Amino acid sequence: MKTQPFSAAILIGSALMLAAPQEKAQKKQRDPMFELTSANAKYRIRFSEPAWPGRTQPGSPWQKIEAWTAADGWRVVEDFTGEAEGALPYSPAGDRWSPDGRYFVVVTVQLNKALVPDDIGAIVYLFLDLGEADSVSFISKTNIALTSNFLRWKPGEPHTMLIRGDRPGTIDEVHPNTEEQP
Repeated sequence: MKTQPFSAAILIGSALMLAAPQEKAQKKQRDPMFELTSANAKYRIRFSEPAWPGRTQPGSPWQKIEAWTAADGWRVVEDFTGEAEGALPYSPAGDRWSPDGRYFVVVTVQLNKALVPDDIGAIVYLFLDLGEADSVSFISKTNIALTSNFLRWKPGEPHTMLIRGDRPGTIDEVHPNTEEQP
């Protein structure tokens, strides 16, 4: 049976028109993510790109962190996409935000995807400066905030963190390191 050339063109054109609405519908679906807002609403943080497909709860690791301010809009703070790392908000929730909302504490984790999908390896705290959209270290003359010594934010002082001191039973105050890093 011989077909006419224009029949094939009509058939291909019809198939493309039918496929186009499906592509648009797929683009309208939002990628999984969640946002948190500081108490004073000056800062927002967004976690997106789940580290484990299908695991989109706030307590699961995420691979992209963005910060929002009214002056700058959304900016990427950390992007672990393609790496064996993820991040989730520090818990308890009351200690995540500095008193003025500018600093936020996340927990970064090493993801052992090759071994067990839910296996989380080493845990490290990361302190984010949402105003600068960057990570920051907190230091004093004798100490630095680390995974093992972070306690909480000092009440009433927006940029002061309390950490365990070098000597048993002591608490040190640390502040953001504002010096340029090489």
